[in-house]
Amino acid sequence: MKKHIGIIILAMLVLLTLLLYTVAFTVDETRDIVLITKFGEVKRVYTGTQDAGLHFKWPAPVERVVRLDSRGHDLKSVYKQTSTQKQMQVMVSTFCTWRIKKPVRFIKAKKDITGVEASIRSLLGTQMTSVVGGYDMESLVNTNAKDMKLQEIAAKIKDGLEDKLLQEYGIEIMTLGIDALGLPESVSAAVIENMKKEREKEAQNYVSQGEAVATAIVGRAKAASNKILAFADRKAKDIETQGEAEAAKAYSKFEEDPQFGMFLRSMDTLRKTFKDRTTFVLDSDMIPALHWLRQKPSLDVYPSQVK
Repeated sequence: MKKHIGIIILAMLVLLTLLLYTVAFTVDETRDIVLITKFGEVKRVYTGTQDAGLHFKWPAPVERVVRLDSRGHDLKSVYKQTSTQKQMQVMVSTFCTWRIKKPVRFIKAKKDITGVEASIRSLLGTQMTSVVGGYDMESLVNTNAKDMKLQEIAAKIKDGLEDKLLQEYGIEIMTLGIDALGLPESVSAAVIENMKKEREKEAQNYVSQGEAVATAIVGRAKAASNKILAFADRKAKDIETQGEAEAAKAYSKFEEDPQFGMFLRSMDTLRKTFKDRTTFVLDSDMIPALHWLRQKPSLDVYPSQVK
């Protein structure tokens, strides 16, 4: 008998462990919602935020454990074509984060995560089409951020879904927004062509403005040039007149002594002729100005100077 005591104790421990496994369960603080059902009817609900730790139940099939994930689930809707207020076609997709808020309602809806997300996508598409249809294209796409109403549109979509999802599936929408915007392929080509024409028209306007500015600049420059040339011409005539007056005075002096005047003019000619220090071998008779190098000028008093 003593030989079997150890075996009996081990068997009892195994049975106790199995019994404990069938009647005990834990609730994770970060992710669990645990429902205890009795013959298919929910009797107790444990949440990780309030009931984390070890708990007990009657063994199956009297009571069973149903675990749900309390964390948020990310979902992205299909990229769907819809119409704006002015019947312009646009492609829109949305995203949302949802979680289970009423686990009993969720269980009664007989939906798992995949089934609920399929229902959410369907409802999102319907609600998105309804809300976007009340706005024009400028509210979706605009260079001025103040005129865009994407957040307002997303808020209306969320408001239209919350009650229905909560009542039918026991879930709540935590966040919802517009994920992507686009245009159908047929519309994109027409839009691009219109944008191209607008850009070409804008470029032509810039060219015309540039040409007008250039013409004005050239006109002002030409007017200034004519003014400067006219001033220079008047100044040159004034200088020429002054030079002629000075020359007339010099000629009047030369008339008093023509021979001395010829000498000065000859010296001036020589300076200009030999300014580059070039040596010329010439017949002195061929250059009248060299006459003064061979014969000094006469200093005799002209009869006209004798009083």
